[in-house]
Amino acid sequence: MLWKVVVSGMDVRKAVDWLQKMEQRITNDLSADAASAPGTLLNHGGVSAKPIQTEIILPRIVVDEVKRRFFTMKGYCYNVDVTFTHSDSKSKQFAKLSLGAGTIGEMERALDYLYGELSSMCLAARAPMTNMGVYTNLGFLGGELSHEDYRLLFYDDETKLSRSAATSSKPKNECTEDLDSSTFAVAFQQLNRCSIWVQSEQDMGRVLNNRVINESSPHKPRRIYFGVNPNRVSQLWGFLTSRVADLKRGVRFLHLDKDRIYQPSLLEPIRKNGNKSGCNYFFDFVRQTTGASVSIDSITNCHLRIDGGDITKNKRHADFEVDDKVELAEELIWLQVELLRDHHIRKQRWGFGRDWALLLDDDFSSKRRGAAVSNDDDSTVATGTSVSKLTSTAEALRLSDNRAVGTACLEMSEIVNSAGLSEKVAAHACIIFYRYINLNDPATINSNFKLRDIQLATLFIANKAQKVTKWKRLDTVLEHAYKIFYPGSLFNPDSEEAKNWERRVIKAEMSVLTALQYDVFWPGVDWVINAVAGTKAMAEPLAENTMGLALSGHVLAAGPVLWLKYGPKYAFAAVAGFLQIDIEPLFRALSLQPLTVSHAAELIYNSCQALSKVKRSVSHQSKCHELFSDSKLKQMSSNIQLVQKDCANYISKNQGQTIDDSKFVSSPAYKEVSERAKLRRVFRGVQSEPVQEKILPALSKITFESKCTIRFSDGALEGTNDIVLEGNWKSLAIAVELLCYIVPDLPTPVPFEQSTATNAMLYSALSGVNSPRETRPAREGPIIKQVKTEPGLMDIAEIDGKHGWYGTFESSDNCDAGWKTCVAASAPQEHLNAAGLRWWVPNQYGPSMSGSICEIFSNPRILDRSESSGGGNTTAIALLAQSFFGSQSYFETKYPSLAACLHSSSDDPEKGRNIALSLQRWPAEKTAAKEKATTKDDKMEMGYSVAALQEMQLLHQLHFLIPSPQGHPNFVLPLAIALDSDADNSKGEKPSEEGPASAIGSSSNRSAETDILVMLERNKSQVSGKKQITHGSHLVLEPTPINLQKVMSRYQRKSGGGKILPPNVLASWCHDILSAISFCHSNHIVLRSMLPDQIYLDHSGTAKLSGLSKIMVLHGKDRTKDFNPLKFVRSKKGKGKSSDDVEPFAAPELLLGGTRHTKETDMWAFGALTANLLLGKQLFPGKDRVSKMTQVFKIVGVPDKGNYEHAKRFPYYSRNMHVIGDGGKKKKYVRGVEKALRHMVKSFESDAQEDFAGLTNLLDGLLHLDPKKRMSADEALRHPYFMNHLAQVELKEYRENYVKDWLDLKENVLTKGKSPVSTLKETLANGEAKSKKNGEGEETPKGRAFLFDTSTLDGDGDELYNLDDLLGGSAKRPKYADD
Repeated sequence: MLWKVVVSGMDVRKAVDWLQKMEQRITNDLSADAASAPGTLLNHGGVSAKPIQTEIILPRIVVDEVKRRFFTMKGYCYNVDVTFTHSDSKSKQFAKLSLGAGTIGEMERALDYLYGELSSMCLAARAPMTNMGVYTNLGFLGGELSHEDYRLLFYDDETKLSRSAATSSKPKNECTEDLDSSTFAVAFQQLNRCSIWVQSEQDMGRVLNNRVINESSPHKPRRIYFGVNPNRVSQLWGFLTSRVADLKRGVRFLHLDKDRIYQPSLLEPIRKNGNKSGCNYFFDFVRQTTGASVSIDSITNCHLRIDGGDITKNKRHADFEVDDKVELAEELIWLQVELLRDHHIRKQRWGFGRDWALLLDDDFSSKRRGAAVSNDDDSTVATGTSVSKLTSTAEALRLSDNRAVGTACLEMSEIVNSAGLSEKVAAHACIIFYRYINLNDPATINSNFKLRDIQLATLFIANKAQKVTKWKRLDTVLEHAYKIFYPGSLFNPDSEEAKNWERRVIKAEMSVLTALQYDVFWPGVDWVINAVAGTKAMAEPLAENTMGLALSGHVLAAGPVLWLKYGPKYAFAAVAGFLQIDIEPLFRALSLQPLTVSHAAELIYNSCQALSKVKRSVSHQSKCHELFSDSKLKQMSSNIQLVQKDCANYISKNQGQTIDDSKFVSSPAYKEVSERAKLRRVFRGVQSEPVQEKILPALSKITFESKCTIRFSDGALEGTNDIVLEGNWKSLAIAVELLCYIVPDLPTPVPFEQSTATNAMLYSALSGVNSPRETRPAREGPIIKQVKTEPGLMDIAEIDGKHGWYGTFESSDNCDAGWKTCVAASAPQEHLNAAGLRWWVPNQYGPSMSGSICEIFSNPRILDRSESSGGGNTTAIALLAQSFFGSQSYFETKYPSLAACLHSSSDDPEKGRNIALSLQRWPAEKTAAKEKATTKDDKMEMGYSVAALQEMQLLHQLHFLIPSPQGHPNFVLPLAIALDSDADNSKGEKPSEEGPASAIGSSSNRSAETDILVMLERNKSQVSGKKQITHGSHLVLEPTPINLQKVMSRYQRKSGGGKILPPNVLASWCHDILSAISFCHSNHIVLRSMLPDQIYLDHSGTAKLSGLSKIMVLHGKDRTKDFNPLKFVRSKKGKGKSSDDVEPFAAPELLLGGTRHTKETDMWAFGALTANLLLGKQLFPGKDRVSKMTQVFKIVGVPDKGNYEHAKRFPYYSRNMHVIGDGGKKKKYVRGVEKALRHMVKSFESDAQEDFAGLTNLLDGLLHLDPKKRMSADEALRHPYFMNHLAQVELKEYRENYVKDWLDLKENVLTKGKSPVSTLKETLANGEAKSKKNGEGEETPKGRAFLFDTSTLDGDGDELYNLDDLLGGSAKRPKYADD
């Protein structure tokens, strides 16, 4: 068809020019339309193409309004045909408009107009919106994908597709496909702020003449709509089509999911030694090793794009198929993520339990419908109202809304107040309750319990775990709960109803403990008050009152976000703001985020508002403070504005300031304790050859024997490494001594800070430019907070408690590690991995400072020699990956491509490892027996052990106060809890001798040598009667070889004979023990008992206190009082009969009949214990009160004027306690502690008196008859004896002497005197020589690549039947007996 245009008028030429320009523009537009992406329905086809067509879906809620204004809207769409078409929807939740136009310009103008009109209609109708801010069921057609392309794009495989359909949160009549399980769709929508709309297959079809037509078919194409401004549709559609094209050619897109927090670490540059061109990157390492390129996906920014080549060409590249290269690259990425995870978890708290603040973030983010997985967005605030779907636990308890949760917490608070317990018990109970209802694992849920059963169970656990007040028995708790739940009714503990209630609560308690994996402990709130009062941000009395209000029912009911994610310090600050207290000083004192404080205030206000309509049974909370009364809600609303104003003012005053909550320290003294355990020294510029040949094979043994963290980084010069040591001064001294023995020509170690500065200058001299701070050799980078998904719960059946450390590289043929209360044991590595303790398993490779695999494989020896560009040897990488897993089958499942590299080599796969650890009975057997006897006499059961809960709660609180991964260095640190897997064992039934504990002998991962050794040792241990663990609950500790009792037994002085303890070792122990006592006293804790078998000594010689179940926590009213011991005494009726306090180091006031333990009694016990260590025997021997007090009076003097004359008024005081002379007259001894000690020490070696002069003077200040005259713990730490000790620690000679003395002492104790001199260095040297001997001959790939030492006990396969190295050449072994 031809058209003829006639132009007439005044300026015809100008008009013709304009028409020609318009013709050219239209032609260009049509040409561009013809080149648009294939598959789209906007088919233009050039000048003679069909009309442009597209579709719009609109929500049902605005269809009537669209129909009413249809012709008006159609009139504004010039030259565009707009019609309603069949939606072919069974649910009829949306309608469809079809548009047709001649040019793309006309279509764009029509779409832009309709988008504005439809958006206005949706706004007026309050149409639902998605999380992306777009209206649901409002979208513009992007194009059409084949069924295969659709599945390829949004679903990785059929399994994922079926799983997404099974777990979909959408109702069955939903008209759209649920793409929330597609990581690509979620990330695409999040990044582009749009929604992807695809009609579900179940919704396709419509009813016509009583039959369904246009139903979905298996291969029907799928139309893709975008909820976005229509001018962006073509761009988004281009993204999808390019993604499909990449997938078809074999490109793999890896989504790191929760591990996306490590994505920035994968992009960090790493400087290589001798590399003048700059830095290396992990993605370069992957490309050079596998041949596959890796980059960040530009479409989603949260996927890794792995391109191994074009699979459609079916060609081989670099001896690998495309799929093989991609799979190997993906495994390298996951291996790097695992390395980074372990690296950063080791920088977080090691103790048992999870970080619920991070865990709650992770749970909430997974519950947000349509939200992208983004763990690095700190600005996102999760609120209780943002959770659209309750957890499985909350559904099982029928918690329909947040008001029900708040009411439950309010009732628990009222029960606590009615029972007279501390408000801290209510807070602890609510935290346990919040943890339980936020579980999302159906396997851990018992739906048979009622909500009130769970309430009382969590309250009963919190009540038993505290020691501030005497815990209430279950009948008392039920009585007060009955008053709250059923006001006006009487509770009869003997009724059948009460017995049934008791049984339900006891069962619910075990259900809560099991579901939470015993992670029911919390750090308390005293640290908040100490931090505020210590920085003078608030007076201590005012801080205590504010905290008491923050722990009231209305605040506790504010939800899990406040109490699990934010913590008590934010509740404290918000309540202070409600009370119109100046909160600006609190921001610095508590390291608070102002916006979080504002949100915490909102949560508390919402809680009060929700509970204002709840009819409470007893209004205890309203009596606490009128702030939470219903009449004060308006005032609270205005106070929120004041809090927000204060937060905004602080932000404006401190612009650019970043608050790092992880660096918060409640006291400067605690920071000093932390820094003592994190000293660092570095060997700079060590040649790579001795590192590879001598240090790495012995790395595990050195780390174990010194408890020093050893890491490696590139040196400043080519072919050199820096060896960084971290630990306390003892660990560093031992590690330096052992390393220098293996490699005699090592340079002198220098402090880490000095080394980094020197390296920076050296880099500048070599390259001529300043070395960037972030690329210096010893960089560490920021700490990434990683969620610990497992608290550390183990199965005692998987732990071998019969054979000590045999079968591990820590074993020794003459080692008698462990004792009655702390047993040496071992566990398979795969079991530790399953318990979430893989990060703790000793490294078998050379860990780097940053956790980067590039730095681990920086040594030229393990680089692939065929790759000059610097790729890694795949066999070495496979061995590194294998070290993470104790099970070969699991390794093959996790890393099949790397496992194939090992199978293809000439070496056998690496055997599984067994890891050494120590087990402490939890609770102690005597305590458990006592509790069991007490339960028989009570009307109601006790439930889970009170002593066990209290001990773990105290350890959790004490370690939390120290800003260090390992907490306080002088207390035992429980890494895990080991429990019986069989319910019968929990009742005390012992398994058979051939039960799980003997499974070590049949383990497939054991070498033949170890099997034979275990068989021999089993027979001998049964004869000797050595302590064996087969059942029961235990705390899992780091390997601890000896305790103070074993040392005292070995160094006893009888009849003037025996050895004395080395002065430097004794000074170190005294300082450790006194530091622990001072830490307890500063936190209002009295130890009460100080027994040598409860003081453990780790491999570095550091003393650690254990057995805290007997300690006493001072009540708030008693913390500032001066106690008069005479007011707390026993009755004179039982005079001389009671022996409860006749302990080896009991204070005089307790021996004389006092009942109150104080800080002064602890200091006497410490002095008496120290004197025992010094003399090799008790300073005050005796088996009863009279004999012990007689010896006390001989040393510290008899009660007299000026020497605590009040001692005569104690009920057990007797004149028989004085020494009677020959004439029948009482000898009047005067005080002479220092004189007596000097006289006793004089009988030792010639220079002993000079070595221990300072210690005898210290003991003189501790051993006073008058409690008020004894030194406090802080005063004793400032004594010249300890000041001199700390000064000498800086001397090299002193540290070397300590290492020799401690290693000799440990060897002497462990071998029971058979080896008085340490053989550790010879063992390392023999191990090095043996490795050289085994390495002679042809070098295998494994020999070239093996970075780490295998079990030094196992030996080589060629010496399978040679047991000389294992049994020390002696068939007879010492009999094991408890000391």
